[in-house]
Amino acid sequence: MIIVFNDSLVVEKTKWILCSDRLPTHEERLANNDRFIVTDKIRSYQNHFDEDKNSFINLNHQNNKYTFAWQPLPTYHKEIKHEH
Repeated sequence: MIIVFNDSLVVEKTKWILCSDRLPTHEERLANNDRFIVTDKIRSYQNHFDEDKNSFINLNHQNNKYTFAWQPLPTYHKEIKHEH
């Protein structure tokens, strides 16, 4: 998938999901504690998804109508210990 932001190709082969394609599933919301990385085509930041409003919400608990695409939070780093 290629997403065009501000007339330039900036996202290719990434985990961005267009909001017009779909919103987070119930399982994705549970796995991420309703937190996701979102973009409004200008910047990327963390936002919450409100299941009741079926929308990403800002800090004032209002619909964030500018969210263009989203992705799950990255998984935590797990150190692997190698035995010699």
